[in-house]
Amino acid sequence: MKDHNLISNMLEKSRFNRRLHSVSMLINDLFHQVGTILKEISDSTEYLLYSFSVSKLTESNKETM
Repeated sequence: MKDHNLISNMLEKSRFNRRLHSVSMLINDLFHQVGTILKEISDSTEYLLYSFSVSKLTESNKETM
């Protein structure tokens, strides 16, 4: 795209990766901050843990797949 002058101010690959990495770290920090705030304002100390069983893959199961 840069060779065809479609984007005149295109970032180099390394600069783009640095910016993308810094934004991902910011989003991760924001996610943890919001989670901490929601825990602090929550009245309940009970949490729901949902789990499900995973069946063992056997030879007879492979034939039906």
